[in-house]
Amino acid sequence: MRLSTKLKTRTNPSGLCRIMANCFFSLVFSSTLSAEALQAPTSQDYFDSPVEQSFHRQKVITTMKKEVNSYSERLHDLQDRFYRIFYGQEGASSHLAPFSDTSEPLAPILTNENTKGNYIDAVEPKKEGSPRSQLAFEVDAAEGKVPQAKEERFLGSGRGYWILRSGLLIPHSSNKSSSGSNVKYRKYNSGVLTELMVGAKIERIRIGAGVMFRFNSFHSSSYEANPGNHFESGNGSSTFGGCLEVCYYHAISKQFELFARMGLGYGVSVIEDSVSGNSRYDPTFILSPSVGGRWNFSDSLSLDFGYSYVHENEAPAHGLVLGLAGKI
Repeated sequence: MRLSTKLKTRTNPSGLCRIMANCFFSLVFSSTLSAEALQAPTSQDYFDSPVEQSFHRQKVITTMKKEVNSYSERLHDLQDRFYRIFYGQEGASSHLAPFSDTSEPLAPILTNENTKGNYIDAVEPKKEGSPRSQLAFEVDAAEGKVPQAKEERFLGSGRGYWILRSGLLIPHSSNKSSSGSNVKYRKYNSGVLTELMVGAKIERIRIGAGVMFRFNSFHSSSYEANPGNHFESGNGSSTFGGCLEVCYYHAISKQFELFARMGLGYGVSVIEDSVSGNSRYDPTFILSPSVGGRWNFSDSLSLDFGYSYVHENEAPAHGLVLGLAGKI
């Protein structure tokens, strides 16, 4: 009796038709939902930045993965019911979702409210022990990585720089020349130095070019012909020239750097060493090595300070120089 009943149950036409109808409508309903969900949008979405577009795509991929998992679960449930009705036993195995990662993507965080497009991805803790997929392959949402903004140092992003220097020059020697019986003795007071340089940055080396100006007035002991014949007050020597420079900077901290600089140039010295008021012009090479430090007090400006030796024919001098530098 039991065997006969079991056989009748297996070959019951009405039960078979009901199962087949359930399968057909389930597949049609699921296929319709999937086709609607996966249909391409008719309008083009607009995004302010690539990060927002990446976040939107991750949301779409996550939604599709959830739908596929749900569809797989319904198919597995239908298969399990089929085994129960026709074979009187449980399904072959428990259901495992094809996609293990169904968590919602985290929205990017804007690091600076006044700057668009500078985002840092929110960090989600890794999950351990997640079930493996039953499929032969596994598709996961791409983890959109946004390059982190590097800590910007002075001139870290600018390719060029400018610097304006000004300093105090202290001459260390005097000059004495003669033309026949006419003797000229020239000793100089402390003077001023001004330089304007522009250039480019290559790693920690900066190469630039610019102009310089120097002026020193005559000391009261200067004279022409005899010690009592002094030059006019305010007269002296000035140099105009063009210079090239090469600087190397070594970082001590984010705000402070040490530098070594070598400057080389050519100019003309205008010397007012005539009691009559006439001037003469003396071409000269200019050599100016210097060392010092740099204080980066902002992202775009810094303050240079140090010692410089300015060598030229007329008034070689030691100098204390202060400079203001910025990006280009």
